[in-house]
Amino acid sequence: MGIAEIGGANSMGPLIAGLQAGVPTVDGDGMGRAFPELQMTSYMFHDGVTVTPLAMVDAGESSAVIPRTAGALWAERLARNLATSMGATAGLAGFVMSGAQLKAYGIPYTLSLAKRLGERVLRARSAGEDVPAVIASSLHGQLLLRGKITDLFRRTTRGFARGGLVIEGFGRKPKRLDIEFQNEFLIATLGKRVLASVPDLICIVTEESGEPVTTEVLRYGTRVAVLGVPAAAALKTPRALAVVGPRAFGYQIDFQALPNRSVIGVKTAANLGQGSP
Repeated sequence: MGIAEIGGANSMGPLIAGLQAGVPTVDGDGMGRAFPELQMTSYMFHDGVTVTPLAMVDAGESSAVIPRTAGALWAERLARNLATSMGATAGLAGFVMSGAQLKAYGIPYTLSLAKRLGERVLRARSAGEDVPAVIASSLHGQLLLRGKITDLFRRTTRGFARGGLVIEGFGRKPKRLDIEFQNEFLIATLGKRVLASVPDLICIVTEESGEPVTTEVLRYGTRVAVLGVPAAAALKTPRALAVVGPRAFGYQIDFQALPNRSVIGVKTAANLGQGSP
């Protein structure tokens, strides 16, 4: 059993389903992060893989099967409308491919990465280390800003949480970081300068404990650290950027990669094992 995305509950659902069905779950996923739409998986950046047929169920007794669509984008639109009707939460199974395709097209070792990172964070907390800095270092990312959320605009429309926030940095000369999101954080700008952009990850964690702050739990006044983490190489090809780059989300800018090398999707023993920060 494969995982569509490693983000949030979508990383845990397939593990539970795999245990219930008695089948193994692959250590990897199709994004190396979270994205809001079905066509944004690495599986779809290659020929020969289809989203459909796909099946959806709600928390009650309703279910739906979509045998075929004109393409991945139409599958996303239909599934999004169904999920909205199902109470904004639905389980989905799709992406028809062989084991060889899953191995070739997926982003490997992301479950291991999540586990090892969690273990590293727990050790950092016990040792009184700077947890946000440990997270950034462990993922070969960078700490973009520490500050406080001073403004927030969020609305739910067409099945997405959309909006933006402002973080005022600490220090004698405060810096203002503007972040825009659609379910996930997409663009981080300091003045007119883009510090990080999708598909690289913009992660917000609490300043003290390093707890993740997702778009659903953003609160005015929260003291946070903003991290930039490089995405998987599979998300940075020209074909992938056409689907998951800034322009795919309506921003009139080109993708600007973080200066550090990609680590998501690389075997994690070397990144978070012995000798890691």
